[in-house]
Amino acid sequence: GYAISRVLLIYTPRDLQLERIQKRDNLSIDEAKMRLSNQMDIESKKQKADFVIENTGNVRDLQTKIEAFLKTITNN
Repeated sequence: GYAISRVLLIYTPRDLQLERIQKRDNLSIDEAKMRLSNQMDIESKKQKADFVIENTGNVRDLQTKIEAFLKTITNN
């Protein structure tokens, strides 16, 4: 197996997660909340992560942030 030495989290605040899940899967707010309740809380994940990339914009914005992150870890 592989030992995990560092954890990267793509972070989206819970309210935005709910909004995106509702829109993507055409769910009610209660259905979206139930789906998220089956996962570890995003704030707990954020506290445990070594690196965090904020995902509050669009896909192009996220791609730019990921590319910048990859450059920082490959240059060290």
